[in-house]
Amino acid sequence: TDYPTKEETLIEVEGFFQDAASRPILDEESNGKLIWLFGEVIPSIRAFTADKPKAIEISFRDLRRLRDKLVDPKTQSRRQDTSVDRAVKEVFLDSYALYGVKDIPVQIFRDLLIKKVITDKKVIQDCVRAGYATQEEADAILNPASAAPAAP
Repeated sequence: TDYPTKEETLIEVEGFFQDAASRPILDEESNGKLIWLFGEVIPSIRAFTADKPKAIEISFRDLRRLRDKLVDPKTQSRRQDTSVDRAVKEVFLDSYALYGVKDIPVQIFRDLLIKKVITDKKVIQDCVRAGYATQEEADAILNPASAAPAAP
């Protein structure tokens, strides 16, 4: 599949999360997470799933689903009931888990943790409970210094 370049994708994402006056709808932290998600995590997910026949492709429909979870299209304002972390989990992790391909959401979760797209402790706990990682794996990614063995 021929995907848009990183730059093209980020331009699309920027437009999706702006109001009619081209002002950002989300706060700086949320926008930063989306930049990491679409600039770094999505390309690695696409590479990881390229040879997996059961994998669903990430598309602009997913981008719209993510936007609709975060932004009220009528008012063009931020929805207060869903965080970026929760919306990303629901759109990208839970949708893959529905198709029974277990290694894909596990890899996606690791990428999301490494790139600090998901940082909310409640969402991380939900992901651990869903089997996307063990608590030890999540802790080691989030706190690499504390997971490293002590020097002799």
